[in-house]
Amino acid sequence: DQLEAMSMGKPILYTPVGAHKEVLKDFKNGYSFPPGDINKMEEYLKKLLKNNHNNKKFEYNNRKLVVENFSIEIISEKFKMIILEVLKSWKFLLGYLFII
Repeated sequence: DQLEAMSMGKPILYTPVGAHKEVLKDFKNGYSFPPGDINKMEEYLKKLLKNNHNNKKFEYNNRKLVVENFSIEIISEKFKMIILEVLKSWKFLLGYLFII
């Protein structure tokens, strides 16, 4: 899992699809390559395996991203806010239904 690797400060290799393109930045969190582009994937994998100077930057950025956005405290707070919003809308709808 990408998020697990990032939480341990590991650089990542990923395709920019789904949530990846919304959350991750190429050359900030690792390297992205177009889906199916094996040559680009191979090129970037070799760079990661050489442990070049970018890896330290990726490691720092990834750990920071996970801690600041995906810790259990932050995720549970986001869920709490979603649940409260849903309950508020239900309360409004139920009040509206019973008034009529």
